[in-house]
Amino acid sequence: MRPESAVLRESLKNLEKMLYKVSSRFGDPEDLASDFKKINDTFSEIRRIVEEYPYLEGDVAVLVDSMGLLPVFKEVSEKLWRIQRILEDYLRDMEDVDEFLEKYRTYRYYSFPSMDSTVKFILGAAGENRILFRPVMIGEVSLEKLSQETGFPQEDRHLSVPRDGVRKIMEHMARNYPSAAYRFELGDISLTYRPDEGLIYAEGSPRHIRELDILAHKVGGRYLNR
Repeated sequence: MRPESAVLRESLKNLEKMLYKVSSRFGDPEDLASDFKKINDTFSEIRRIVEEYPYLEGDVAVLVDSMGLLPVFKEVSEKLWRIQRILEDYLRDMEDVDEFLEKYRTYRYYSFPSMDSTVKFILGAAGENRILFRPVMIGEVSLEKLSQETGFPQEDRHLSVPRDGVRKIMEHMARNYPSAAYRFELGDISLTYRPDEGLIYAEGSPRHIRELDILAHKVGGRYLNR
């Protein structure tokens, strides 16, 4: 291995380690948002009570002091301010990292509003390639039985599906095997439909993924930024 290759590999490992570290520190942003909403709701209730019963001002003064609410609130405010400054400083850098990594993307999740748009996407992705179909878990759905049910010929571990049969096989799976994930092999592109999420998971070269992003938009779908 060339020295520069070893340095690159080590740098990528360090980037991976730091990204996981930062991600774990963030936790779930929705949890944080929920906590801040609870703080605001609780404060609104306290202010309502004090405004409605002014004679409680003396109790508030004693409790705020004895409970140490002011210093803990200031601590939270200081941390928020520091986080805001850090994000402002590094967001541009993170955009550069995102742009760099996206050049090497080999997968994407897509969502479509209807069966029509999903079928159009699959056919567009196939181009002139053959369309081969198989369940993700072969043991979950018998290919032989599926071939008999649909009339599509079995070839090794796949069914060969004509272009006008894509909708038929998808509707058949939805009716008879609603929880089974399945895959379309389209030359150098693989599309896996996951019924539990209602998403298509695409795998291909970075060039293919960029082309699929454009295709998804044309047929009314969208991609998830995962």
